[in-house]
Amino acid sequence: MLGVVITETLYTTHPDLSEGRLAKLRAAVVSARALAVVAATIGLGDYVHLGKGELSTGGREKASILSDTLEAVIGAVYLSGGFVVAAEVIHRLFDPMLEQAAQLGAGLDWKTSLQELCAEQEWGAPEYVVTDDGLTMPRRSRRECESPSNCMVMVWGAPRRRRSSRPRRAPTKPCETQPTPRVRRLASQLPMPELPEVEVVRRGLDDHVVGHSITRVDVLHPRPVRRHLSGVGDFADRLTGVKITAARRRGKYLWLPLDTGDALVAHLGMSGQLLVQQADIPAQRHLRVLLELDAPNDLRFVDQRMFGGVWVSDGGAELPTEVAAIALDPLDPAFDEDAVVARIRKSSSGIKRLLLNQNVVSGIGNIYADEALWSAQVHGERPGNRIKSADVRRVLTAARDVMIAALAQGGTSFDALYVNVEGDSGYFERSLEAYGREGEPCSRCGSALVRAQFMNRSSYFCPVCQRRR
Repeated sequence: MLGVVITETLYTTHPDLSEGRLAKLRAAVVSARALAVVAATIGLGDYVHLGKGELSTGGREKASILSDTLEAVIGAVYLSGGFVVAAEVIHRLFDPMLEQAAQLGAGLDWKTSLQELCAEQEWGAPEYVVTDDGLTMPRRSRRECESPSNCMVMVWGAPRRRRSSRPRRAPTKPCETQPTPRVRRLASQLPMPELPEVEVVRRGLDDHVVGHSITRVDVLHPRPVRRHLSGVGDFADRLTGVKITAARRRGKYLWLPLDTGDALVAHLGMSGQLLVQQADIPAQRHLRVLLELDAPNDLRFVDQRMFGGVWVSDGGAELPTEVAAIALDPLDPAFDEDAVVARIRKSSSGIKRLLLNQNVVSGIGNIYADEALWSAQVHGERPGNRIKSADVRRVLTAARDVMIAALAQGGTSFDALYVNVEGDSGYFERSLEAYGREGEPCSRCGSALVRAQFMNRSSYFCPVCQRRR
């Protein structure tokens, strides 16, 4: 089921890519590893019934258990709800990872990344020198790639002339000398909009579109409307002639309540933009949905990578059913901090995993989780049940404070895709203390900040201020 949905999505979204490239993208998502990452992201391990033996060895975080459980959940959804419902669940769970794979480019494998980097820097083709060393069996081979910038890549594996019945180890390991960070960035996950960026958009919509009616709907590409299961025609019919009465948000979801009692729901994905622009401005290259208003401005959904989406939620003016299961965020007036603290302290998962679990607390993404943990001096891998209530509250307070500060600066914009409704970028990136600052001195103690792999992403923290204890 997962393979069918992902394959269809890839062929629809990337018709220009070669079969080999599409196969790599599919393999990056349709795998046990990807299932485990997604399962961990949604906190599925907390709901698995395990025996004492598995519990004592950290079974709730084992990749094999997580992947098998999520695979079973997808199968159960298919059996109970059919293909359309199961496909919708898969899109919601795997679209961010699929977009990440699409952004990696050559970063899907290190050898191609190195070749692209050499070409970009005009170093010429990399040359590989194969040498043998070691007296123990099996012997190892070392491949060294040298470039004019003195970058050396060492890859360890069994020599080709020696065959073994055992499977070979993955033969890739990035170099530890400059310009390694440049190579690594090709394979790192690009950030996606988090609560402050989405709230900036909501405020813009509240200022510019609330009180206006939609006079015409033009869907220029069907993929961003894929979650409206009744189709593009019904989507346009349901919106034409209706009035927008408010602009609301929960976590990273936006919705515009309509005077019909329905709601226009939007999720920006990683590159989606909701822009309010004058009607006479030419259409953007990646304009996907155009909503003409009874005003000088249009509301435009622009999405370069098309992993975001818009749809109409039946009777969702107050709270769309698609959003109801998402927890409140720290900026919501109804946020129950006591309940969140209690839930975190009952879990054996790491505190950062819990902060990213939208069923525990919403709106906190990778960037602001790192910033909050740095501010609270808490290591992201410390289990929730081993953190004092006061420390958990300090983390939540830090998350609230850092997101309020980001709002004041228009959010965090890492490239031209992260903008408000008027197309302006935010400037909070300049105020980040931890995220993206690998190797730079901690502003609190002076130690070099480090980066670690985390759930197919990266975590940034201070090894001195944020000890894992």
